[in-house]
Amino acid sequence: MAEQKTQKKFLHKAHPEQAGVFRRFFAFTVDMFFISLIAFGIYVAYHEIRASRKNEPGIIKRVMDSFEKDRSFIMTTDEEEAERFLKRAYLQILKQNLKEEELQKIKDKSIEELKILYPEHLSQYRFEEDVILMEKWFEILFEFVIAYLYFTFFFSRSGRTPGKKFFGLKVIDLKHRPGLGWYQSFERAHGYTASLLIATLGFLQVLWDKEGLTMHDKIAGTTVIKLPRKKIKKKKSSERIGKTKKKPESMKKK
Repeated sequence: MAEQKTQKKFLHKAHPEQAGVFRRFFAFTVDMFFISLIAFGIYVAYHEIRASRKNEPGIIKRVMDSFEKDRSFIMTTDEEEAERFLKRAYLQILKQNLKEEELQKIKDKSIEELKILYPEHLSQYRFEEDVILMEKWFEILFEFVIAYLYFTFFFSRSGRTPGKKFFGLKVIDLKHRPGLGWYQSFERAHGYTASLLIATLGFLQVLWDKEGLTMHDKIAGTTVIKLPRKKIKKKKSSERIGKTKKKPESMKKK
């Protein structure tokens, strides 16, 4: 009976200590947050150096100016999104000065057309200063370069990224080989890209796979396990109790 229970418990798992879906998802989310911070930091540093050489205001100054003027700003690589932001801002100004009927008529007009039609209302505003249109290479830097280096480095080093370390997880080899090599770590990092394709089906594969593996698990021959919690607090409390007990003995000797 005990053997049957253990078999049922580890059914659809490649490893007895295999981590659950939600824990893995949250760990990956934390890692993506760190990757975005690194990529953004590199981009801002590059932009600030380039702006200083051209004697132009950098990203930091433009953001600070927007905060000082109590205006919203946008940072994006999508030109259409930037266009929508600007149009909303200018229409908001016109909303304060025009009737609803007239607003409905000009909704489909471009920003240039609005400026020509209503210079008395819009000429004093420069909402373009609140739009930071980032170059397309930032997406490549974020999605590929930094992400690949980040995951490859941490997987090959200890099998634990900061996100996985925070949630007590570790990536291991399915064949029980000690540690992950550089190439295997790169394979898993590349596997994330494959898993994200087609509406993240590679990640969702864990729900119906016989061994509970994602696409990137299968590509790299790895899985994620949950490490046992270290009982550090109990050890510290027992040490403190031991010290308090020793004090009266020393007092008696004196």
